Amino acid sequence: MQDSNDVLEEARRKKKQNRAIVAGSGYNDDSRSFLSTQSEIDRIAQKDISNIKINTARGESKLQSQIYSTKVMGKAQEFGAYASIASAGFKTAAYSKSYKTRGQYDNYYDPLDPGQTE
Repeated sequence: MQDSNDVLEEARRKKKQNRAIVAGSGYNDDSRSFLSTQSEIDRIAQKDISNIKINTARGESKLQSQIYSTKVMGKAQEFGAYASIASAGFKTAAYSKSYKTRGQYDNYYDPLDPGQTE
């Protein structure tokens, strides 16, 4: 927005300078040459403003794309964390089972366990 205002202000300044030059030189400010010069200044200013708007929209689009990518990557990392936790749980369970079956106290009789028989 500020860039657009700067372009318009520069165009107004150039038009004022042109009027001052024409007034000081004695030329008619209704001449075709003078009016053509003034309209060319307006045309260039409008073209610059439209370029600024296009560049601003492009920059906003890039920012939106980056925000989306960041959100997607965050969800992917979150899913990866859950998968890592689940994997660690499975590894721990497998490790635990392997020790229970290979333990040295498989035939251990617990006298306090009423469900066990000798």
